[in-house]
Amino acid sequence: KSGGSLTLNDSGTFANSLVLDGGTLEVTGQLMLSGVVSQQSASKIKLAQSANLTTQQAVDLGSSALSLEGPGTFTNGQPFVLNQSGTGLEFRDSVEVTGAVKLGGGVLRSSGDSKLSGALSLSSDASIDVAQDKTLTYSGAEVSIGQNTLTMEGGGKLLNSSALVLDDGQSDLTLDGIGQISSVRVDADSA
Repeated sequence: KSGGSLTLNDSGTFANSLVLDGGTLEVTGQLMLSGVVSQQSASKIKLAQSANLTTQQAVDLGSSALSLEGPGTFTNGQPFVLNQSGTGLEFRDSVEVTGAVKLGGGVLRSSGDSKLSGALSLSSDASIDVAQDKTLTYSGAEVSIGQNTLTMEGGGKLLNSSALVLDDGQSDLTLDGIGQISSVRVDADSA
């Protein structure tokens, strides 16, 4: 059923494939999804206080945005890959994401005070949008911008404990209204 809601309570392993199609998956316990998770249209995963959803396989975002809502934790065993126009990942309501995110054509949005502790990487030009008066706390490894453009948007803050690194002569960090970035380092000449 598209647009519906499914609530998974308690703890355990859900071994079947799960297709999100405009609906909401609510998790209240400590759940492992070992099957394939994919979405056909923009969907939402809502994690209750102290809830933890762990995925073993990559989550296929398709060409839509997936909203992860806290205050619980999402532990993705394989990176979220945002490599298509229209693909997006939105962090809301103090969600914590502990797995990797690969940006390349999609947009990472934070509309809540959220946390990302997995590695953040770029495969092509990408955007991070932090909403006004909100904070995205990033505690993963340094982010190599390489020969790409990383656009930082919104009026919020990126509190990054590891630097955004301009490590190539073609690296470009575009600041478009972002309120604060904690750490940026230049390792390359612009020649």
